[in-house]
Amino acid sequence: MKTYKELLSEMSLSTRDQKHILHSTDEKNGKRGLVIKRDIDGMPKPQDKFIMVIVDKNMTVIKGWGTHPSLKGAINFITRKL
Repeated sequence: MKTYKELLSEMSLSTRDQKHILHSTDEKNGKRGLVIKRDIDGMPKPQDKFIMVIVDKNMTVIKGWGTHPSLKGAINFITRKL
C-alpha cells in the first residue's frame, strides 16, 4: 500500500489500492471521497492507519487530505470535505 503522497504523485489509484478502500462517499459533482487503509507494517510506530482522498469518476486522485488515526474520524472528515 502506498502513502498518500505516492498516490498523489501517480494521480491514479491502482487496482491493488482499490481493494483497500474502506469507505466511499456518495458521488457529488462527479467527485467521490474515499477512506483507504494504509499498510503501516515496518513503519515506526505510531502511524495513522487511514488515508483520505477525493477522486473523480476514473479514480484519478484530485486531492489528498492526509491521514487519520481512526476510521470513524476519517469518514466524518472526508464526508464534510466533499
